[in-house]
This record gives sequence, C-alpha cells and structure tokens, in this order.
Amino acid sequence: MYKVLIIEDEKPAADWLKQLILKFDSQITVLAVIDSVSGAVEWFQQNQAPDLALMDIQLADGLSFDIFERTKIQCPVIFTTAYEEYKTRFVIKVGEHLKSITVDDILFFYSLEKATYLCTTDFKTYLVDYSLDRIAGMIDEHRFFRINRKYILSNQSIADIIFYSNSRLKIKLKKPDEESIIVSRDKVAAFKEWLDL
Repeated sequence: MYKVLIIEDEKPAADWLKQLILKFDSQITVLAVIDSVSGAVEWFQQNQAPDLALMDIQLADGLSFDIFERTKIQCPVIFTTAYEEYKTRFVIKVGEHLKSITVDDILFFYSLEKATYLCTTDFKTYLVDYSLDRIAGMIDEHRFFRINRKYILSNQSIADIIFYSNSRLKIKLKKPDEESIIVSRDKVAAFKEWLDL
C-alpha cells in the first residue's frame, strides 16, 4: 500500500491535497499532515520513510528546504505551493524571528546585489528567500507588475508617473527615500494596460 506524507501549514490546501490523492487512488494512505519544519524533522526522525512526501515550500516556521538540513530524507519529494492561485503572504526571517507579511502590506519587491527584498506599506524592507523571477510567478498579476529586471511594483506603490526619454516612463514610488525607477522600454505598453485593470 502506497504511503504519503503531507507537509502543509494551511488546512484548506492540505485537505485539497488529501482529496486529490484519494481521487487518484483510494488505496493510498496519508500517514500524517504536518504543518511545520520542526514537526516534519521530528516525524522523519521517529518514523519509517513514506513512499512520497508532498511539501509546501513555505511553512509556518520557515522553508521546507530547512528540513533537509536538519534530518535525512529517504523518499521522493514533490514541492507544492500553498496557495490556490496566488501566494497571499510571505514568511521572512527577522534576526532569530519569523514574520508573516501579507501581500496587502507589500509596496514592491526589488533585487540588490544578488539578494531580493520587499518593502512594506510602512516603508520597512525585509530580505526575501525567493528571486524576483520566482516571486513573479507567485503573486497576482492584477496587483503587481514587473516594470524592469530589478523591480516588481504593487498598484499601491506608485506616487507619480512621468514621461521620460524615448517613450519610456519614470515612476516615483511612495517610499520617500527611494529613487525614481524607469519602466523598461519593452514593458511600457503592457504597463499602461496594467494600470487600466
């Protein structure tokens, strides 16, 4: 009998995965649903390996990749996303603490010196564990737009839009000390359409 372990911190997503598994094969056994890195580490240390583990990348107390650093995983793993359509929050590390930030509180994401950050509505910046390319696929394209290779803006982040040379646009952000940023020439038309959504 095939045995599956689900590591997922959002109950609706875990329930959906269980239904999907049983729909595929009613003989499959879901051994447990675990909602944290620490819980998963403990489970793997105390139980025989399942035939398959389904892991949400972002868990309540960190990233599921941390599980591999803390214990030996001896089964195939499928990484899943915890959102039905788009990610609604980001868990970030602040010193020794974890902080959950909802997308409603994010003004923009940006990359700087090979690292990725987010800026919140209260103008605080935090390091994010994902690249901008990865983030672009995790967020609602109606609310966020990647204007160039270094910035993804939310529709609430823009203070002013100014016509710039060669039909380009310059954006002044609401964050007081942030420099104006230029919309890539090849993104200007799509950006104007996005503003109308």
